[in-house]
Amino acid sequence: MTRFYALVLALTLCLPALAQEGKPLRFMVAFTPGGTADTLARLIAAKLGELRGMQAIVENRGGANGTIGLDAFRSWPADGTSYSVISNSQVAAQLVAPGIKWDLARDFDQVMFLGDSPMVVAINPSRVNARTLQEALAAARAEPGRYAYGHCGPSSVHQLAMELIKMRAAVDIRQIAYRGCSLAATDALSGQIDFLVASSPAVLPHMRAGKLRGLAVTGAKRTAAAPELPPAGEVLGLKDVAVDNWYALVAVGGTPKDATARMEAAVREVLARPEVLERLAGAGIEVNLGGPETVKHAIAEDLKNFRPIIDRAGIRME
Repeated sequence: MTRFYALVLALTLCLPALAQEGKPLRFMVAFTPGGTADTLARLIAAKLGELRGMQAIVENRGGANGTIGLDAFRSWPADGTSYSVISNSQVAAQLVAPGIKWDLARDFDQVMFLGDSPMVVAINPSRVNARTLQEALAAARAEPGRYAYGHCGPSSVHQLAMELIKMRAAVDIRQIAYRGCSLAATDALSGQIDFLVASSPAVLPHMRAGKLRGLAVTGAKRTAAAPELPPAGEVLGLKDVAVDNWYALVAVGGTPKDATARMEAAVREVLARPEVLERLAGAGIEVNLGGPETVKHAIAEDLKNFRPIIDRAGIRME
């Protein structure tokens, strides 16, 4: 009899998983292909298939700083198969996007914190005669409005980071928004813009090739991918000048907790693999895992810290 009840219990615990047997996982990436969110989603999806035999599909729907994709994601089934890799650029978008219909903390189920992708401030050395961030800012200060910087999207965390640096350094550098970091990097390489603020995967290969010159990272600490780059706040002597670019995994609101717990365990297994960590580190992505509460705290902190930058810089999303 004891064995009978144990069998019944085991089958009961497996029911949520068996109910979705044969139905693939879907990952929404609300940004353009090739970016950090896309890199994370595709690597996780591939490894879930390799390690656990889980079929997974990644769908990109970029635009409006991640708001269009999240609007669509809200209508996906809350059955344990629907997930999205989000960025804190979407936290910023929540504060400025007109007619937004969702709240990151309220309308999605936080699954886990994935890590950071340090943002790099770089220049085209043929456009800006500088070897350090101090020199580049001094050049901009000497000729207000002459220089322009490109970033990865209107109201993106990349724009907020550079606007904070501009405010605290008292410089006038024009901003140009692109639909993705890779597009901004392309124009920096061709000399269409002078400065670039982008996630490290979009900058580091061009730095290593000598085509762009990295000056600083925007976060509070150096990155293992480019340890030679100082934090901008350290350069300016201002500890509060720090903006990080983080990523997390969320599910459609109302997804069963046992399903999100299983997904968290599976992704933790994937992101513990040495070959995965090595590949992400090479792309400038630093794995820093945390549970749902870590995601909730990160969202709350950024909502509080981003508002003053947005208001003072007059950042808007049309």
